[in-house]
Amino acid sequence: MDKDKASEVSFVVSCSYILSMITRPFISDLCDRYDKKKVNMILLVISSIFGFSFILVHNIYLIAIVYSVVLALLNGINPIIERMVTVSKHKYGFILCC
Repeated sequence: MDKDKASEVSFVVSCSYILSMITRPFISDLCDRYDKKKVNMILLVISSIFGFSFILVHNIYLIAIVYSVVLALLNGINPIIERMVTVSKHKYGFILCC
């Protein structure tokens, strides 16, 4: 891998984790105020739209922004999804397999 390409990848990944740390409390607050399932669905739809737009982006700064938003949303809703799965009446492995 080129030295420039490695630094670009490092830049994108670093930005995504920083934005994840910033947005996680806000996503948790949204889930506390409103219905968790609706908030999760809305955030999953937004992250899928940004995920598909990631294919079309070629500028390194736009790549960092789009990737950061997707990762921040997915990292933000992951604890809520895990909580919903663990309190479910179904077994954890059964939900993941089906």
